[in-house]
Amino acid sequence: MVLGNNRVYGTEKYVIDIASGISKNEFEVTVAIPEEGPISTVLSNLQIPQYVYNNGKMDFFSLKGTSNLLKYIYISGFDIIHANNGIIPCVIGLLLGVKMKIENKHGLYLEDEIKNYSFSKVFKEKIKQYFTNITLVTSTHDKNIVTKYFNYNSGKIRIVSNRIDFQKLKLSKNRFNNFEKNSEINICSVGRLTYQKNQEVMIRSMSHVVKKYKNAKLSIVGTGEDKEELLKLINELNLNNSVKILPYTDKIPEFLDSNDIFILTSRFEGVTYAVQEAMGMGIPVISTYVGGLQDLLINRKNSLVVPSGNYTETSEAIIELIENKDLYNSISSNGISCIKENSLDKMISEITSVYNNF
Repeated sequence: MVLGNNRVYGTEKYVIDIASGISKNEFEVTVAIPEEGPISTVLSNLQIPQYVYNNGKMDFFSLKGTSNLLKYIYISGFDIIHANNGIIPCVIGLLLGVKMKIENKHGLYLEDEIKNYSFSKVFKEKIKQYFTNITLVTSTHDKNIVTKYFNYNSGKIRIVSNRIDFQKLKLSKNRFNNFEKNSEINICSVGRLTYQKNQEVMIRSMSHVVKKYKNAKLSIVGTGEDKEELLKLINELNLNNSVKILPYTDKIPEFLDSNDIFILTSRFEGVTYAVQEAMGMGIPVISTYVGGLQDLLINRKNSLVVPSGNYTETSEAIIELIENKDLYNSISSNGISCIKENSLDKMISEITSVYNNF
């Protein structure tokens, strides 16, 4: 399994979960990383073999890194290459006669952007399929995108969504809330402070919520290029006492456990870990219905779905959860059931099935 970064975010968690959860009697897994970093410690602690291909940069294969990777794959004689950051490892695999080459597309596709792709960019996406035996995507949305815009053979595409380990989640006995008794109504969000996540919408929605519920608080965990603009907006809307931006933490479940509602206002999205963790912990989710989330969310059953970019309807959804205890409890309970039924074991079973077809 080849990675292009040494951090521990969504793609890296996906790889770690597969490498640690798959049957050791059937598969010997090595994770190739570009440089030593935070993921090195995680892999070592889990006793997962790792190879550092000394790439010199992240998210882009250098000539040196590619050469090192080629030599290592040639010497090691792998049966399967599972590429998680571009097609280069599969190209190497094709040159060396590796039996199965898999590209995992973790990319998040926004149709309006794809329509403006240059001819060369579309061509590059189209030819990738010819270096692989199987293309993995994480959602039905992404499968539809690559078949519609890049002419992929749908028969060579498999959907394996990232899933979480339900057994490791903390289920609070006090999750079902009576907000009239709470000193604060704690709302939270987790995600990079960037265009994709569109946190401006949740901040603007809070300006409406606090007019009715002054005890409502929003905490946004994340870092990113939009931080200063978001802080400026919080100040302009006089929400400094109601909205806080907190630094990223790798202890997301612990942070989530102190909150009552989770909110995500993304323009485009995959099947995010934070949303799954919130649902699995019984925290009702308010989210846009975009990308991979369409495979997970059912409006007014396991979540409340709001239009992308609409802060009025987002604020109305928050207020409805505060005021409608039956709806809050129903979404909380159904969220737990959804994640329990679609937990990590299911993902491992799906990837095992893909690997066994080589």
